[in-house]
Amino acid sequence: MKFTNTINTSTLRVLIPVFMTFCFALCITSCDTTEDPDDPDTETEQPFLGEAGKILSQELLASHTTESVTELLNTFDPLASLLFPPNYPVDVYKIIYETPDANNGITQTSGTLVVPRSVGADLPLASYLHGTILNKNDVPSAGSQEQLIGIGLAATGGYAVAITDYLGMGDGPGLHPYQHAGTAASAGVDMMRAARNFAEADPGIALNGQNFIFGYSQGGHAAMAVVKAIEEKHSLEFDITAAAPMAGAYDMSGTMADVMVSDQAYPAPYYLPYILFAFNDVYNIYESLDTMFADTYYEDLLPFFDGDDVYPADGINNYLPASGIPKEMLRPEVVEDFTNNPEHPLRVALADNDLYDWTPTSPIRIMHCDGDMHVPYQNAQVAYDSFMARGATNVELINPLEGGNHETCVLQCLLSAIAWFDELKE
Repeated sequence: MKFTNTINTSTLRVLIPVFMTFCFALCITSCDTTEDPDDPDTETEQPFLGEAGKILSQELLASHTTESVTELLNTFDPLASLLFPPNYPVDVYKIIYETPDANNGITQTSGTLVVPRSVGADLPLASYLHGTILNKNDVPSAGSQEQLIGIGLAATGGYAVAITDYLGMGDGPGLHPYQHAGTAASAGVDMMRAARNFAEADPGIALNGQNFIFGYSQGGHAAMAVVKAIEEKHSLEFDITAAAPMAGAYDMSGTMADVMVSDQAYPAPYYLPYILFAFNDVYNIYESLDTMFADTYYEDLLPFFDGDDVYPADGINNYLPASGIPKEMLRPEVVEDFTNNPEHPLRVALADNDLYDWTPTSPIRIMHCDGDMHVPYQNAQVAYDSFMARGATNVELINPLEGGNHETCVLQCLLSAIAWFDELKE
């Protein structure tokens, strides 16, 4: 089913200022394991020897009454409590947990768990996947603005909300594997496991078995990766009640690759070096990326992607092409080879992170605005068309705000997703 879903425009005019802070934070900011033993190209996946989702430490960051939740939200906007009118007090925890790295070695990362209190019933679990962040410390577990989405959802709807910081972010060591579907999925699933482990150890809370998954921008891609991983690998462990991937780059090797090598200016050109440094770290495509970058771009950008980066996105923009055309950072022969070679190793790596090559069975609403220039709507269309061609029957494509861009679409997507979750919540 494909349709356009809108929210009353007078309500939207009231609520848009509420969420602009969240919008700014969001916007500046996996596959089948069955192996064919006769296929020489089949690689045996290294087994993970750790304990996925094991809680290594937990810290109570804050306890909020309904009044203090209202006060907290209103520090960002006087109308914030209209979006998240609190019904329950909440506790906010920082969780450090065990999870695999890109090579299935043992590593750790951090996340946020928001637990509503005095609900009087078992709690549904919501997994929220956050948007693009360049600053390693600007994460939900460190009190970023996206933590408020978890606080608001828990206090309003009585959900336990789990938010991973992803690998290489927060307390995770090394470079963040940006847009890498495999580790986004494992970090997200293992944060859900950590939430379950937390609940099992806390006599004051219990989970009811419902699982809701959502995220925007990078979080949309990550949310789709979590759904795919659960359906293909963990379906006996988790039952997905509903998922709302929003504004995600599901067509990495097609739509997004074309954007990055086009002659047009792009509103967030730093996405390209972020991808290149991250993917080279995971896939070892080049011995050194200085053979790929033109001029002094490699030397200028390296400090932002050394695994200890604490730089804001507006800082990196000072080193990017004034034209805003991403490919101008690259050597012309590299662009030509990538464009003309469908087997280019970078394109193959990008294809490894496309998220439309399976048949979802869970209820999914892909939400994306058709005026998005950061992550073009075509990503959602490609995913939806592929799912339909494969026989999926429980997937919808929703354009929640006609003409909406990557910033203005955030509020409508979140309101639509939360309203849908509330309809299904037990």
